[in-house]
Amino acid sequence: MKKLLVILVCLMLVSCAPTAAQIQKAIEETQVAQTQTQASAATNTPTETPIPTATLTPTPDLRIINGDPQDFLIKVIDLPKESNYYLPNNTWTGRDSNNDIVNSWGVADAQAYIAQTGRVDGWWVDYERGSQIQTAPEELWCDVVKYKTTEGAQLSLTNYNDLMVPENKGVLTVANEKFPDLGEQSIAYYKTKTHDSGVVYIDYYIASFYYNFYFECDGYGPKDQVKPEFVDSVMNIILNKLKTAPLVAPE
Repeated sequence: MKKLLVILVCLMLVSCAPTAAQIQKAIEETQVAQTQTQASAATNTPTETPIPTATLTPTPDLRIINGDPQDFLIKVIDLPKESNYYLPNNTWTGRDSNNDIVNSWGVADAQAYIAQTGRVDGWWVDYERGSQIQTAPEELWCDVVKYKTTEGAQLSLTNYNDLMVPENKGVLTVANEKFPDLGEQSIAYYKTKTHDSGVVYIDYYIASFYYNFYFECDGYGPKDQVKPEFVDSVMNIILNKLKTAPLVAPE
């Protein structure tokens, strides 16, 4: 553009007389210069760099159930009336304190277990069937244990259930049944024994946990009377009691 301007000024002031070819050349050079300037501007246009989005890690739920294990234990009223379950006497239920664990396990093993899991307290009950109905265990035992944290209850399930007891290795059989209502982590196992009468008896266990509570039930009786579904239904009664309990922040 400047070169074209110079030529025009020259025509007016100096009366120089450029040829038509010179004028055309000046116009073409001006157009090339404009094109180069536009291309350079386009090239130098900054490209927006996307801002990386941070991946948020879910905050772990550290809340706990602050209740007494006895509050969540299975009661006679919770069980089918037609089975007529009852307590033969008051020795068929009781507290399972940490001191009781020490007395039954031995000091070293019990203290290691209590320290690793943060066990707080427990309660158990053992009912006997009073009717002749053939669709329920002759004996129904349940245990509810409280821990300081959910991690402690989970550790009790994975490391301290009856499958982990040395004398039970080779005796207990892991069951294939799945109990989705009890959550991802539940364990089912059983052992059988043939009585002198020739009748095969079975102990069928299910163990699970919910927040900082571990719970398990065992149905015992003739093999054709003890159904996994029955034991599972009792476990779900305990689970539903735990689900109704308020959750609080740990101390």
